[in-house]
Amino acid sequence: MTSHARLWHFHGGLRLPEHKSESTTLPIATLALPAQLVLPLVQHIGVAAEPLVKVGDRVLKGQLIARAGNNISAPVHASVPASSAPSNHAPYRILPACP
Repeated sequence: MTSHARLWHFHGGLRLPEHKSESTTLPIATLALPAQLVLPLVQHIGVAAEPLVKVGDRVLKGQLIARAGNNISAPVHASVPASSAPSNHAPYRILPACP
Protein backbone atom coordinates (compact mmCIF):
# COMPACT_ATOMS: atom_id res chain seq x y z
CA MET A 1 0.00 0.00 0.00
CA THR A 2 1.40 3.41 -0.99
CA SER A 3 1.14 6.38 1.34
CA HIS A 4 -0.14 9.58 -0.24
CA ALA A 5 1.55 11.73 2.41
CA ARG A 6 5.04 12.28 0.98
CA LEU A 7 7.42 14.91 2.12
CA TRP A 8 9.25 16.64 -0.68
CA HIS A 9 12.58 18.37 -0.43
CA PHE A 10 12.75 21.76 -2.10
CA HIS A 11 16.14 23.09 -3.10
CA GLY A 12 16.94 26.71 -2.33
CA GLY A 13 15.09 28.90 0.13
CA LEU A 14 16.44 31.51 2.51
CA ARG A 15 19.12 30.74 5.06
CA LEU A 16 19.16 33.89 7.17
CA PRO A 17 21.47 34.42 10.15
CA GLU A 18 19.65 34.05 13.45
CA HIS A 19 20.96 37.08 15.41
CA LYS A 20 19.68 35.57 18.66
CA SER A 21 22.42 37.16 20.74
CA GLU A 22 20.90 40.62 20.16
CA SER A 23 17.57 39.60 21.66
CA THR A 24 18.64 37.16 24.36
CA THR A 25 21.22 39.30 26.15
CA LEU A 26 18.75 41.97 27.37
CA PRO A 27 16.21 41.41 30.16
CA ILE A 28 12.49 41.48 29.39
CA ALA A 29 11.17 45.00 30.07
CA THR A 30 7.73 46.44 30.70
CA LEU A 31 6.85 49.22 28.28
CA ALA A 32 5.08 52.39 29.35
CA LEU A 33 1.51 52.95 28.23
CA PRO A 34 1.20 55.10 25.10
CA ALA A 35 -0.26 58.60 25.47
CA GLN A 36 -2.96 57.62 23.00
CA LEU A 37 -4.17 54.26 21.73
CA VAL A 38 -6.17 53.98 18.50
CA LEU A 39 -8.33 50.87 18.19
CA PRO A 40 -9.81 50.07 14.77
CA LEU A 41 -13.49 49.17 14.88
CA VAL A 42 -13.15 47.43 11.51
CA GLN A 43 -11.12 44.29 12.14
CA HIS A 44 -11.34 42.67 8.68
CA ILE A 45 -13.53 42.68 5.57
CA GLY A 46 -16.74 42.87 7.62
CA VAL A 47 -18.68 45.85 8.92
CA ALA A 48 -17.45 48.13 11.70
CA ALA A 49 -18.20 47.17 15.28
CA GLU A 50 -20.77 49.32 17.12
CA PRO A 51 -19.13 51.46 19.86
CA LEU A 52 -20.50 50.86 23.38
CA VAL A 53 -18.57 53.61 25.18
CA LYS A 54 -19.25 57.33 25.05
CA VAL A 55 -16.79 60.22 25.06
CA GLY A 56 -15.28 60.54 28.54
CA ASP A 57 -16.30 57.06 29.77
CA ARG A 58 -13.72 55.28 31.91
CA VAL A 59 -12.69 52.00 30.28
CA LEU A 60 -11.19 49.01 32.07
CA LYS A 61 -8.60 46.70 30.58
CA GLY A 62 -10.43 43.86 28.83
CA GLN A 63 -13.76 45.72 28.76
CA LEU A 64 -15.93 45.29 25.67
CA ILE A 65 -15.87 48.70 23.97
CA ALA A 66 -17.53 47.81 20.65
CA ARG A 67 -20.07 45.09 19.83
CA ALA A 68 -19.86 43.08 16.60
CA GLY A 69 -21.99 44.81 13.96
CA ASN A 70 -23.32 41.59 12.41
CA ASN A 71 -22.19 38.06 11.54
CA ILE A 72 -19.21 39.40 9.58
CA SER A 73 -17.77 41.59 12.32
CA ALA A 74 -15.66 41.29 15.46
CA PRO A 75 -16.09 42.69 18.98
CA VAL A 76 -13.37 45.04 20.25
CA HIS A 77 -12.01 44.96 23.82
CA ALA A 78 -9.82 47.58 25.51
CA SER A 79 -6.22 46.42 25.83
CA VAL A 80 -5.40 49.08 28.47
CA PRO A 81 -7.38 51.07 31.07
CA ALA A 82 -8.29 54.44 29.54
CA SER A 83 -10.90 57.12 29.01
CA SER A 84 -12.77 57.23 25.72
CA ALA A 85 -12.17 60.24 23.47
CA PRO A 86 -13.86 61.45 20.31
CA SER A 87 -12.64 60.04 17.05
CA ASN A 88 -12.06 62.18 13.97
CA HIS A 89 -11.79 59.06 11.83
CA ALA A 90 -15.03 57.09 11.81
CA PRO A 91 -13.90 53.44 12.09
CA TYR A 92 -11.56 54.12 15.05
CA ARG A 93 -11.95 54.61 18.78
CA ILE A 94 -9.21 56.68 20.46
CA LEU A 95 -8.38 55.87 24.08
CA PRO A 96 -6.05 58.25 25.93
CA ALA A 97 -4.14 56.19 28.48
CA CYS A 98 -5.05 56.65 32.15
CA PRO A 99 -2.28 57.22 34.71
